[in-house]
Amino acid sequence: MSPNHWDTGYIPDTFDPRDLPYYFRGTDLDLQNFNGIHNHVILYEKYPSFFEPIYDQANTKSSVANAVAAAVRFLAWKTGQTDEALLDPSRLFIYYNARAILALKKLHALKAFAPTWPCEVEDTGCCIRDALKSLKMFGSASEAAWPWVENMGLKPGSPVAGNSLQSFTVGLNDCPLDRAYAEGEAITQTIKFEYCRLDPDHHPAISSALNDTDKWTIGSLTLNRLKQCLVEGYPVIFALSNYFDHPWESDDVSRSRELEGKPPWLKKLLGDDQGPPVDSSGRAIALSSHAVLAVGFNDETKGVLVQNSRGNLNCSHFWIPYDYIISYWASSDFWTIRPTNSMLQRDPAWATLRTKHTSFTSPSGWTTLFRDIDGKVASVATNTTCPVICRTTNRSDIFWITSNGSVEGVYNNGDIWCRYQGEGPGNAAEGAIAAISRTPTKMEVFWIGPRGSVEGMYLQEQGWKCCRFSDEGTVERGSGITALSRDNDLSEFWYVRTDGGIQGVFWDKSSGKGKWENYELAGGHSTTKQSALAACSWDENHMAVFWIAMDGSIMFREYNSLNQGWMASSPTRIGQASCAALQSRVTVVTRSPGNYELFFISPAGVVQHWSKNSDTKWEGRQLDKERLARVDSDIKAISTANDRLQVLWVGNNNSLVLSNVHEYRPLEPKLHPLLAQPGQVKPGSPLALFCRKTDADDDLHVSFTTHEGIMVIMKKSNE
Repeated sequence: MSPNHWDTGYIPDTFDPRDLPYYFRGTDLDLQNFNGIHNHVILYEKYPSFFEPIYDQANTKSSVANAVAAAVRFLAWKTGQTDEALLDPSRLFIYYNARAILALKKLHALKAFAPTWPCEVEDTGCCIRDALKSLKMFGSASEAAWPWVENMGLKPGSPVAGNSLQSFTVGLNDCPLDRAYAEGEAITQTIKFEYCRLDPDHHPAISSALNDTDKWTIGSLTLNRLKQCLVEGYPVIFALSNYFDHPWESDDVSRSRELEGKPPWLKKLLGDDQGPPVDSSGRAIALSSHAVLAVGFNDETKGVLVQNSRGNLNCSHFWIPYDYIISYWASSDFWTIRPTNSMLQRDPAWATLRTKHTSFTSPSGWTTLFRDIDGKVASVATNTTCPVICRTTNRSDIFWITSNGSVEGVYNNGDIWCRYQGEGPGNAAEGAIAAISRTPTKMEVFWIGPRGSVEGMYLQEQGWKCCRFSDEGTVERGSGITALSRDNDLSEFWYVRTDGGIQGVFWDKSSGKGKWENYELAGGHSTTKQSALAACSWDENHMAVFWIAMDGSIMFREYNSLNQGWMASSPTRIGQASCAALQSRVTVVTRSPGNYELFFISPAGVVQHWSKNSDTKWEGRQLDKERLARVDSDIKAISTANDRLQVLWVGNNNSLVLSNVHEYRPLEPKLHPLLAQPGQVKPGSPLALFCRKTDADDDLHVSFTTHEGIMVIMKKSNE
């Protein structure tokens, strides 16, 4: 682990007289027993499965959150917990909440009544106390509810072509989904724990008055408490400083030696000519700092065994000399968590905290036409969508799937919107839905059933009729589905099979067969099993279907009925591997014959815009590096004129961004203000963007779900 790998986001805790001090709560120990029987305690050797797998924080400043999550996981296994939110805790959930707490403190928001939860955080690291406080306040969510995912991608602001990729932690700064907070809230009601500080804290005003003996006493007491805590059976979270360009005592720090029971040692601080650099006062100058987890000690070798957060292949464990603990400067902020018999009461200042974000009001120049408050709003599951059908210049229909599996919809008469229900609860899997209209009186809606089938309904003069298009178990739940109609006699849709292939289904009245027919668009393993899909046609003879491949590139197949049908025997790639986040949605529109305009989100959260005309190759660029998107954001685009596109997405601060792309040049951010301010959009909300009139930007309509769970439809007002 190189020195720069130590600068991993640890922020020192400030003085707080309310900290609960650690005290030994194990069996009675006399001095002889403590220094004899218990002179060698290695929790990692005693409970190896409780500490694995070793976390890897990648290129983030989340060492504190990783250490705290490892301690939570150990505590869960040691106390026999069965909840995945404890056995496999989400590190990103802990990290986000710890940074939000720090943001509140910086803003002095706790002094105000009912402070509002911060909407924006950055990868700046956090304090150990704040990470532990976040557990007390918001509990622990499971990794499944808010996962840690690594993708390769371009750095924001880099040209799309010809640049090297780097690793990004997907959604690092995004607010966790509501289901993660629901899991956390349940945990706060079921497990009781306390977090205690081991090192004697003191007001910073007296630091300059401490002499060497005082500092040595503080360090010795800290080391003794650390050993007590490990004897009691609980690991210790603390921060460690690095003072050397090459911190290891030996050049051999290989994983093989660690597996042989020989983890590397850090260099000693004192007593030789290789000691650390010092300032004019004799204080050692630290190059960087890092949060770790103490999992053992050995009095014979005078070392503490710590667990790292750099994965199994990069010094997952190493020894530090006791000098690092005793030194007043080399280590700090020692904490542990353990079960307690009494439920800790929430701080009154935090009890008033509203984790719900700010309420939504229509921005200037927009009018709200519809606010659905009956609770039947769209699910926020993977690939959730809200397809729109504009049947006439005065009639539109929007469809979605709720969290209880019902198919819902609204339609309008002018600016008046009304509700109707298609299929009741339990008839759909949460996620994508597609809809098309071949004529003003006909509509067809397609979705994935709860047991992996493709279901649908179509509107006839007699009303809605339901049908099934594929057997149960043939479709990947949570994957995308897309549809289009190229003329009045043709309907088509595509879905992802369980083997990662893409299946096409079409109905062609002119064929005279009178039935739906199937074909394979792309073979097995062509896409991630939860890939989004998008399709577009620029006339009745041409269309293309797009998806995200397993390597994060965009793939597509193009169709030309005047030539040979599908124009290539296999899919064609757009962009390099990892140009798209695997969780990204995809949207595509056309401005003119032969043109496709494709939008998706990169692993770094930048909206990507790729375009192609019939006589040009695909060209890509980053749309707005300043207004980053949630990587799980829905994204919608429409063409309002030959030279103008509108693109809608959810920002990584849960705002709503509408970008006006004019003649291939994005307008400056100040010229397309946010439609919803930070914190006003529900994470995972599906989006709708439509215009019932051609060449008329003042007829623009937008739909989304607010953070309070209210579906909103608003229209751009005439100016």
